[in-house]
Amino acid sequence: MLLLVDWRRFFGVLPVVPTALSAFAPSHSAAAAAAVMPAVESEMGRALSRLPPAARQPHVEAAVLSVLEDLTGGGGLTADTPLMEAGIDSLGATEAVSRLREATGADLAPTLFFDQPSARAIAAHVVGRLSGTEAQAALEAASFDSLLSARRQPGVTDFMLAKEQRDSLASREDKHMLWQTLQGDRRLEKVAMWSWRNSSPGSGITRGGAVVHLGDELNGNVHLIHGGFTAALLDTLFGWIAITEREAQGLPSNALAFTANLNVNYRMPMTDRAAYYVELEAESFEKGKEVYLKATIFDAQGRVVADGTSLFIV
Repeated sequence: MLLLVDWRRFFGVLPVVPTALSAFAPSHSAAAAAAVMPAVESEMGRALSRLPPAARQPHVEAAVLSVLEDLTGGGGLTADTPLMEAGIDSLGATEAVSRLREATGADLAPTLFFDQPSARAIAAHVVGRLSGTEAQAALEAASFDSLLSARRQPGVTDFMLAKEQRDSLASREDKHMLWQTLQGDRRLEKVAMWSWRNSSPGSGITRGGAVVHLGDELNGNVHLIHGGFTAALLDTLFGWIAITEREAQGLPSNALAFTANLNVNYRMPMTDRAAYYVELEAESFEKGKEVYLKATIFDAQGRVVADGTSLFIV
């Protein structure tokens, strides 16, 4: 049987959008974001508002662990213990969700234990529900996804730097890429990159695109991304295109490439917690010598926020 679903209406009537459902309708992430309720008024919510941000999650973790230990009748649980392996069955999970709703004042979904499988994950979810940051995060994800969908070139080499890949990069000792040194949930949060070669007359040899989502720990002023980071972002992406072009020319992939010149024009302020599209191309290439490149950074509304040129020695 085929069932047609109006996802926007469906998400709109849910008090909480289960994580699993967003995978079935990724293009409706904005609707899902709208269904996430804003900050919740509760005794715990008021207590959290009086705490510094770094202390909020540990405070909620302690409350969650207290509820779970009381339910299971024993200790030994940690913030990272997988709850479905801790002797909490489906009936226990239902009872736990009820107690957590009462303890926190947050409107928690019945599927909480499937969506957030540890006390730490539940605490982060509760903090987001009580402070309203979860709604903001959902809207930011929708911004990244919609910009990626609009800008990504079909059928070209691409990759997505997902959280698992970021964690793998972060664990390496030879930290030499921006995706390693500045990756993080409030820094360089998401990256998608793709490249292709263009043989049309008058166009770049190698062209590339990238969508990035920037957090609020890259700021130089309140809610404004530091201009130095903008330059570093362009420099890193220029290097990627230069190396891509060098490899296409049959030169060794392990040879070093260096920035000889970098010019950046700042057209508009770049705000934090937002997604941006970077369009790049290698304009000319002298084999074994130099690559000339240019790039433009656009915001989600298509406005130019910065552009630049660079010369790489390869």
